[in-house]
Amino acid sequence: MANYKNERKSVKIRNTIIAVLSIISVLAVGALGFMIARDDTNELSWANYTICAVEEDGKIDKDTSTSLLSGFLNVEHLEISVIENPSVTYTLHFYDVDEKWLSESSALSVDLETAIEGNADLIPEDAKFVRVEITPTDDNYISLFEISEYSSQVKVVEYR
Repeated sequence: MANYKNERKSVKIRNTIIAVLSIISVLAVGALGFMIARDDTNELSWANYTICAVEEDGKIDKDTSTSLLSGFLNVEHLEISVIENPSVTYTLHFYDVDEKWLSESSALSVDLETAIEGNADLIPEDAKFVRVEITPTDDNYISLFEISEYSSQVKVVEYR
C-alpha cells in the first residue's frame, strides 16, 4: 500500500513538472513571436525578386530574363544602399495609389538618399508605391543561380 502511494505521488510530481514546463514553453514561444512581430523593417532578400524585364511604359515582360524586379514597396518608407563598385544598376518604377505605372528613374548606382540629393524631383509627387528593378551592367541574361549575387549588391529596406 505504501508503494502505491509513493508511485502515485511521483506521478503527480512528474505531471506537475510537465505542466509547468509546457506553460513556460508556451510563454517563451509567445514572447518570441511578439518580438518578431514588432520588427518594423523588411529587408528584401533574393527571394523577393522576380526575373523579368520592365519595358519603358512599365509593362512587365516575364519572358525576358534581363533584370530582377521587386514587389510593390511604399515610397515613403524606403531605404536603398548600394555596395562599393557594384556590377548592377537599379531603376525605380513609380506607381500611384491604384498601382498604375507613373514613371521610372534613370539607372542608379548610388544610395537612394544620394540620388535624391542630386535630383529633388526623382520621386513623383503622386507616387505611392515603387518597384525596384536591378539590372546587371555586364550580363544580358540572369539565371536562377545569379539572383542572390545581383540582389545582394543593392540593399533595399522598407520601414513599416
